[in-house]
Amino acid sequence: MNTETTLDHEGRSEGGEQGFHLFVMSPAVFSSQPLPAAGTVTLGRSATCTVRLDDAMASREHARLHVTPGESGPTFTIEDAGSANGTRVREVLIQPAEVVALAPGEAIMIGSTVVMVAQDRGAGLRGLRSDADGKAAVAGGTAMNRVRALAMRAAPSSINVLILGEMGVGKDVLARAIHQMSKRADKPFLRINCGGIPEALLESELFGHEKGAFTGASTSKPGLFEAANGGTVFLDEIGEMPMPMQVKLLQVLETREVRPVGGRLEGRPIDVRFISATNIDIEAAVRRGTFRGDLMYRLNTLTLAIPPLRERVDELAPLVATFLAQLGPELGRGEELTVSAEAMACLRAYSWPGNIRELKNVIERAILLCDGREIAPEHLPPDTVGSRPARTLVPLEDPEERADRQRILDALEACAGNQKRAAARLGISRTTLSARLDLYGIPRPQKGSGQSVQ
Repeated sequence: MNTETTLDHEGRSEGGEQGFHLFVMSPAVFSSQPLPAAGTVTLGRSATCTVRLDDAMASREHARLHVTPGESGPTFTIEDAGSANGTRVREVLIQPAEVVALAPGEAIMIGSTVVMVAQDRGAGLRGLRSDADGKAAVAGGTAMNRVRALAMRAAPSSINVLILGEMGVGKDVLARAIHQMSKRADKPFLRINCGGIPEALLESELFGHEKGAFTGASTSKPGLFEAANGGTVFLDEIGEMPMPMQVKLLQVLETREVRPVGGRLEGRPIDVRFISATNIDIEAAVRRGTFRGDLMYRLNTLTLAIPPLRERVDELAPLVATFLAQLGPELGRGEELTVSAEAMACLRAYSWPGNIRELKNVIERAILLCDGREIAPEHLPPDTVGSRPARTLVPLEDPEERADRQRILDALEACAGNQKRAAARLGISRTTLSARLDLYGIPRPQKGSGQSVQ
């Protein structure tokens, strides 16, 4: 991105003024980049846009972010550039060409993508609201978009974050995204599976040990906390941590010091951000007495609960497209692969107990089995195909979605099933039309067949 000021790695100008960053987080991609001191930033799918959005629901040029300098700092406005699917700010769909004031920290919702302006990478959680339960809340968009918006708000600070979610939903991906959008991005990000290391070794792995601390300790070794100094420690499966280690971890969180095994009484100071994750009900574990309540409260300054994939079916199409683009070349497929409407219907109907991790494996398998350019139901695992629904549609609750689906049906009818002409009639790209056919469960008619689509 071209800017009108020179920015260091924390987004501050050389003159010492704080700059602003644009955070972008979609189902499969996240990024952070500095904003210009003045001017317009375009957002969309086109490669000519200043910020390219890898989202099938985004138009080629979807929105424009205007940066206006002022004596007390820049002001921001967002304008919808006549997009097909709209732009939402503060839960409100803004009209084409409408210019809306935007405050740093407010989420812009474009399809399954969240975009946010934040003041440099040390800005912290300015203006973050809490509900009656003390849990942070951000208005607008789907449940997952709210999680992404919260993660963006939390990233610049050093508060501890607890990520909840089933296995395979992407807790580790979100943790790494928070780190890479933080002021610690150029420092280590170290992960440890608290349930995957025997208790006898876990203390040495976390705290390190001195020479001679135990049999076989021929040299001193720093632990994970010291090795990550200045960066982020990701404690995966924190709910599986043995109780004795919970006591020691709580002491580290309170004192910000570590004492290696076999070391002296004086602790060594550390500067580390803690992000934890678990797939268990941590509050129930506290009630059972298997997890310390005081440790939970130290770890969950902010809690992010990732919904399972079955509750965010609208993200299947962009996730599938991302995995096809990533895995196809790795598996020797140079041509562009697509997924048939029937196969996508199977994917949408499946319950995904393994979540995104399982979806990736399914797509990898399909790429290997597919000899042509289109993945069909026969290329999917039997359990997935067995979930294929009858040709009935789930009623759309959103009036805008119902109206959008009807516009697509009308365009397909007027163009005799020709999807290219229907997309042009609707003013959207062929790729966007395909994604919306899948989203609304509309079968793809054959060009020129004259068949009616319901």
